[in-house]
Amino acid sequence: MPESQTRAFVAVDIPDDVKAAISSVDLHGLARSVDAQQLHITMNFLGYLNQNRLEHAADVIRGYRHGRFDISVEGGGTFESRGRGVAFVGIRNGAAELLDIHTQLKSLFERAGIPQEDRAFTPHITFARFRGLDRSKLQALDDVVNSIKARSFGSFTCGGLELKRSILTGSGPVYSTLTAAIFTS
Repeated sequence: MPESQTRAFVAVDIPDDVKAAISSVDLHGLARSVDAQQLHITMNFLGYLNQNRLEHAADVIRGYRHGRFDISVEGGGTFESRGRGVAFVGIRNGAAELLDIHTQLKSLFERAGIPQEDRAFTPHITFARFRGLDRSKLQALDDVVNSIKARSFGSFTCGGLELKRSILTGSGPVYSTLTAAIFTS
């Protein structure tokens, strides 16, 4: 019998007031909104891990140290590839710190034998997913995203990281926290 695998990623959780502000964006039915309680900043996607690698990932997170820092959430955009994509809100203050943490974690995970994605990291919060939009609907979605480019969704102090399990279901992913790193002042 094959060993069970856990789909995992590392995330920064965001406070409820920021989640509510993001969820207030009216997508006019052009894209499927991410449930407000599922909104987060993905730091490192780890993919499907066997139990041994999952324990190594948990050790990395539990041992990770960093100071607290402020994050401001503002603006937005889309990532699109082959007719599928996401709408996101951006990170202004705190983006450099998030990039630094991502790079450090990537190195720590690789040393722990956990392969890492080889693509550029852009700190963001995905708030909607879309696929199969015709040109006019894609333009309408771009108009919605352009309307929030100057909008602030709030700010918060980043107090840590969470290793999360992701279970994919027909109604969307279900996340649960496996362990966390708490940042100090």
